[in-house]
Amino acid sequence: MKKMYLDQLEGILDRELWFDFKNEYEIKLNRLNADLQRHQNANIDYMVTGVKIPDVCHKANLSTSELPPEAAAQIVRETYASVTVQQKHVKMKFAEPFATIEKLIRLTKQGISEQASTNLVKPLQRIMLHNSKH
Repeated sequence: MKKMYLDQLEGILDRELWFDFKNEYEIKLNRLNADLQRHQNANIDYMVTGVKIPDVCHKANLSTSELPPEAAAQIVRETYASVTVQQKHVKMKFAEPFATIEKLIRLTKQGISEQASTNLVKPLQRIMLHNSKH
């Protein structure tokens, strides 16, 4: 920014362009500072969250006949942020930390799929194309 400012003073950089860059930079900087402040103010007890995950998973793995209705309802409350039913279709949105775990699993599967495509499917396609020409 300092170099761009000096270039603007010397007439190397157009004044309007300088103001556009400066304003965009300040907006991004303000957003980053706000995000940083929000993260610094987060009140998360990681130990409680860490213990909660295996406990809920263990309970969810039990047969519904082994759980009292209150325990089953508690599992749903702890696991899902929202559950909606529309025309025989159930939509569920995970609550934290399960939403993050679900996202990581989805991204991992996507990465595995992309890797398989890059490392297996595409080379096989090239081999098949090569073989079909001969």
